[in-house]
Amino acid sequence: MKILGSQVGVILFLIIGCIVVWVIDKVRKEKTSNEEAGDILGFFMWAGIIFAFVCYFIYACTHPED
Repeated sequence: MKILGSQVGVILFLIIGCIVVWVIDKVRKEKTSNEEAGDILGFFMWAGIIFAFVCYFIYACTHPED
């Protein structure tokens, strides 16, 4: 939880977002526009920030001595 509550959690979600954009490009006949790809990556970035905050908060609440 401590590691996921750091920048690693955000980077992990950005990597997942890049993979999602790549898969969408492979499945669809037409390429994803730069604006759509930016929107998808932006969504995953914010989801990663929220996920990292939640992991950090959970870790901080369960380990008050750190």
